[in-house]
Amino acid sequence: MMKDKLVKTGHKKLYHRFFRGLRVTAFALGLMAVGAIPVLATLTSVTQAKAKAEETPVVVEKSEDEVEEIYSAPIEE
Repeated sequence: MMKDKLVKTGHKKLYHRFFRGLRVTAFALGLMAVGAIPVLATLTSVTQAKAKAEETPVVVEKSEDEVEEIYSAPIEE
């Protein structure tokens, strides 16, 4: 088949190998791009979840008596 292409178009063998390599590279890059879509979606959702968690801080208020009880409690061994 390669000889037919050479005779038909007059191009050298290296020319056809170069363009075949370009096609293979383009195909591989396309597969990687398709594979990156789920990763991008996951990263986006994680980033949004972290941002939402930072917007709503959890504030725990304790009275001074509760704080003293925590520090004055005996250590159990």
